[in-house]
Amino acid sequence: MTLSPELTALRDEAMRVSCLSWAIQKRWGLTDAGPERTGPCPKCGSAGHSKGTGPVDRFSINIARNIFNCRRCGIAGSGVIDLVMQTQDVVFIEACEIITGHAADAPIDEAKAEENRRALEAEERRRAAAAERYRERARAAGNAIWREGQWIDFSVRSIARDYLEIVRAIDLGQVAERFPVLRFHPELPWTEAFTDERGNTGWRTLHIGPALMAAVQLPDGRFGAVHMTWIDLSQPKGKLVLPPDDKGEARPSKKVRGTKKGGAIRLYTPAGTGSRDGDPEAVGRAGALATDRTERGARRIVMGEGLESTGTPLCHAFEPDTAYWAGVDLGNMGGLALKLDGRTIHDQPDMEDRPFLPPDWCEELVYLGEGDDAEVHSEEKCIRGLRRAKRIREAARAQRPELPPLSIVYVPPGEPGKDMNDIAMDELGALSSPGALSDRPADGLSPDSGGLE
Repeated sequence: MTLSPELTALRDEAMRVSCLSWAIQKRWGLTDAGPERTGPCPKCGSAGHSKGTGPVDRFSINIARNIFNCRRCGIAGSGVIDLVMQTQDVVFIEACEIITGHAADAPIDEAKAEENRRALEAEERRRAAAAERYRERARAAGNAIWREGQWIDFSVRSIARDYLEIVRAIDLGQVAERFPVLRFHPELPWTEAFTDERGNTGWRTLHIGPALMAAVQLPDGRFGAVHMTWIDLSQPKGKLVLPPDDKGEARPSKKVRGTKKGGAIRLYTPAGTGSRDGDPEAVGRAGALATDRTERGARRIVMGEGLESTGTPLCHAFEPDTAYWAGVDLGNMGGLALKLDGRTIHDQPDMEDRPFLPPDWCEELVYLGEGDDAEVHSEEKCIRGLRRAKRIREAARAQRPELPPLSIVYVPPGEPGKDMNDIAMDELGALSSPGALSDRPADGLSPDSGGLE
């Protein structure tokens, strides 16, 4: 929205206050050490918290990124204005007035307004530089893990193939012998951060075992992150099940390390005319992955959230002119929602945000529903992501008429609470555990011959 000079000055003054400064001023009782300050939520408090699970830490503020989040009630955002809007249920103007103590229609002090504007610009540059350094460190860490992996030969049996084919009903071997974006790690540590009673932070390893790894490529084709799925073939869905954490919450069997925003796991893309030859080693040395082709043979992208939901139509409903890419998570597929007058409109996109967007050659973008969850707005996230992509393409075509128009399609879940892979597993009887397969050696694997930078 366009702000008046008075409101612009008020906003700039308010934004000089950090989320942490506001929390300290309001005596929210957050922890006083570490990059993330945690404590009771200023919105939902500590309701439902069990004293036996340690201190309340459902609410957190990331100091470097100036963002906040509550795992319980779901408030989340960036900057102090957003924080006040959500914790006090006020609109933008009221939040600015609360933070500054000034009325929106107060006369402008030109000198102070200019000082605030310059200070805000400097702070934004500092945060942007810090965020870029953080992303690059995370990307390098993810690449180091990726380099430890082994190529998977899907023409022979292995733990990775058994997980996908026998447990998840995804026979990638019928499509290709090797997928450049997939690797296997026989002994990948599962680690988590912790904070002790004195506020000291560190990492602890809870498990070491086999994992399927997938490379997340950024829009320019570079390696962005590694997606890791720990495998336990004795479990019904073939994924590792760890004990709940100290707060009774489930620990994930999947993790991502690196920079994923805007990227995708390009599982399969039809060969076509392009600058890259498909040799994973040659492309690896160039700093990107082999599946980044400007494909005349592809006009459509079918995207599920994860490898399993994306691999299901690849194997069971293959279309020759279609690329099958995984969006990593619904947040990356949908991006931020539009906020107006303190309300979140979940099915409309914040057009300033840039999550995944289809490349220029894509003429049709299809999102696969993951089982609608009213609390996390799964369907709305997909719909707003599709709407953003279409609007951005329409705006681009105004400047570049040669770009194709973009059609968007949302495919709702076939059954309530189930994604496409759940249905495939049910239909093929793949829910029975393979049992003894959990002890078989990781054959069918080739040693890594070089990392992707």
